[in-house]
Amino acid sequence: MSGCAYDGADRFIRKYSPVMRPTDYPYDHDAMLHRWHTFKTELMPQPDLDPLVMASWVRCAAHFAGGIPRINMRPQSPRWYQQHPTDVITLALPYLEDIFQVNPGSVVFLTDEHGEVLALEGALEPFQSIGLQPGEQWAEFAAGTNAVGLALQAAMPVQVLGAEHYFQIYHTCGTSAAPIHNAEGDIVGCIGILTSVAETAASLLAVVMATARAISNQLQTTVVIEQAQARLKQMNNILESLNDGVITWDVDGTVQHVNSMACQILGTRRAAMMGQPVTATLDLSPYMQEAIRGQQALSDVETRFHIDDRIVQCMMSIQPIPGSNGEIIGGVAMLRPLSQVRSLVNQQAGSSPTLTFADFEFESAVMRRVLREAQAAARGSLPVLLIGEGGAGKSVLAQAVHNASPRGNKPFIVVNCRTIPNETMRRELLGTEGSNGTPGKPGKLELADGGTLLLDQIDELSLEGQTIVLQMMTSRHVLRQYANRPTPVNVRIIATSAIELDGAVEDGHFLPQLFYLFNVFTLRMPPLRERPEDVPLLLERFLRHHAPEGMTYHYEPDVLNTLRRYPFPGNVRELESVIERGVVQADGPIIRVHDLPDTVQTNHSLRPESAIPQPTLSLEEAEREAIIRAGWAHGGAIVDMATVLGINRSTLWRKMKQFGLRADDFK
Repeated sequence: MSGCAYDGADRFIRKYSPVMRPTDYPYDHDAMLHRWHTFKTELMPQPDLDPLVMASWVRCAAHFAGGIPRINMRPQSPRWYQQHPTDVITLALPYLEDIFQVNPGSVVFLTDEHGEVLALEGALEPFQSIGLQPGEQWAEFAAGTNAVGLALQAAMPVQVLGAEHYFQIYHTCGTSAAPIHNAEGDIVGCIGILTSVAETAASLLAVVMATARAISNQLQTTVVIEQAQARLKQMNNILESLNDGVITWDVDGTVQHVNSMACQILGTRRAAMMGQPVTATLDLSPYMQEAIRGQQALSDVETRFHIDDRIVQCMMSIQPIPGSNGEIIGGVAMLRPLSQVRSLVNQQAGSSPTLTFADFEFESAVMRRVLREAQAAARGSLPVLLIGEGGAGKSVLAQAVHNASPRGNKPFIVVNCRTIPNETMRRELLGTEGSNGTPGKPGKLELADGGTLLLDQIDELSLEGQTIVLQMMTSRHVLRQYANRPTPVNVRIIATSAIELDGAVEDGHFLPQLFYLFNVFTLRMPPLRERPEDVPLLLERFLRHHAPEGMTYHYEPDVLNTLRRYPFPGNVRELESVIERGVVQADGPIIRVHDLPDTVQTNHSLRPESAIPQPTLSLEEAEREAIIRAGWAHGGAIVDMATVLGINRSTLWRKMKQFGLRADDFK
């Protein structure tokens, strides 16, 4: 053997792994044979022999008492390969072929962790006496001292030459072997090379060690890849289970992943987006495109996508994805349908109506007729107008109509037309479009999309507001302030009014076209004084509602008689307040007449100012005096004044103008 060849291999071995090499290398066959004969005859340790070989000889002497090698030959069966790690065999076979091509006089073989030969490649003719073949055991207990047995036992590369083998049958051979480890560090096999003594070199030890290390690395890589694939599959399953749409892209802005919900929200196919620039796939505003290019985060930005002549409204959040070194390697967008967000907001805000037709308690025929008409109105989608005095239950009936309609699980938005200033009417109803990073704000009409918009006291709505509502009802679109494109909406309108709207149309205070739309389904809520037979049921209901928990309240018979005589100008709302006061005022669980307000006891809704005779007034003076008194009594509230005076709002406006009176005079 060349010293130069050995020196290079030796440096490689020392650098990469602890190994066991032959004693007295370059190999001295005669000296080693002498040591072997001495041990076999005297069974005495040889001090100048490698400790691993010496320990193996001692074990073999005890195990093979007769000194005859016991080669364990196992016949192969069709299931033999299935009983062994096929991944190790698959990885090792190419290496066996490559090593044999470089060392044509050798036999290269693979064993399992127990030393059983799994596969081999090489020239078997020179080694026929040894009988090397798949199924043979090369562990120490079967083949005595050899490189495979020692490598498996010592867990390191080993080379055994000539007489170092315990059995004489191997003295003409050299064996080199290195264990193969899996990702957990366990030995799962061994790579061995069988050569003649003359052709054995230190470089073969480096070859088996490098090969075993390469296979071990591939096993570990396979495990890492499998784990990564499992995590990727788990991540994909998580993304697919989300209720939000997810779109990811790499550092170049190319779409890498789109989950099913994103495809559903956008109404597009995954294949149409994958591999495309995200800014070209989505119709993003310049502000959002700049945020993606600048790798900036955005949170819950309202946006619209124009896809195939469709408008898709979403809430969109963008988050850059940092790499292991902190650099940005891509981004992710989360999409949520705007209708879903608005529905959630409505639920959290408590704007969902709770009252149904079952909450109405009545005995009167007039209420039976009203509820029958309301139930018919609920089955359709036409606008509904509810007319009645304040406190008669118009808003309750509106909730019942909404809940009984197909829109019952959709938004129910209430707009009090009296409380919205004219200068903010357009913004409140239509909303505003976002620009230059300023988020847009939907109006009440958009918030009610898919559901119902209740316009309370629509007679107080300005002509501009009426025009907006009329345009939405006829076109089914709204145009936000500063927006270029309209937004489709599907909203049912329910309106309430304390006065008849035909008079307001005659006076020019209400649009005729809007009145005609509402006139198809107009329901009139009767005042409580016109249905006294409903008072007992309402009385029982309010007692249950306002009684403290765990208590039951009753009333004297005179209480019901007193309530029936009282005209209740405040209708059902006033009756509920009267009962609530009686519960608070009563000394015990029984309400008596003296627990009721004085106005109810005396059956006077208004106290006379004086019993002194007053001078007779003309009709015109009496009208002016009545308007002034109503104005001071209700703080200039036109609706309440008109209700008390028994005239419609437009007539009241005309007479106030005639008498030179203004609503502000009474505030």
